[in-house]
Amino acid sequence: MGSPHVRGMTRFSKKTESVSACAAAASDVRVAAERVHSMLAYSALFGSALSGYAGLGLWAAALVAAVLVAVSQIQYGGIYKRAAETGYLDMAQSTLLQSFGNAIVASGVCYAGGWLFRLL
Repeated sequence: MGSPHVRGMTRFSKKTESVSACAAAASDVRVAAERVHSMLAYSALFGSALSGYAGLGLWAAALVAAVLVAVSQIQYGGIYKRAAETGYLDMAQSTLLQSFGNAIVASGVCYAGGWLFRLL
C-alpha cells in the first residue's frame, strides 16, 4: 500500500487542489460581483443624465449620488469596518466623505450633461 508519508502527501495534494479550486471559484464570484456593482453605478449615472435631459429637479441627481454611495458601501464596507475596529476611524470617515463628494460631483456632471444635451 505504501508508506504513510505517501498517503499523507496524496491527501495533502488533494486538499491543496480543492483549496485552489475553491479560491478560483471565489475569484470568479468576486469578479462577477464587481461587474454587477460597476454596472449598477453606470446605470445610475446614465439615469442622472436622463433625468437632466427630462428636466427633472436636482433631487434626481441627489438620489443618484445616494445610490453611488450605497454601491461604494456595498463594495468596501468591510474595509471601512476593519479600519474603524483597528483605530483608523478618522481615516475611514474622511474616506466615506470623499466618496460621497465624488458621488455628488459625478451625478451632478451627468445631470448637467443631460441638461445641456437637451438644450441642443
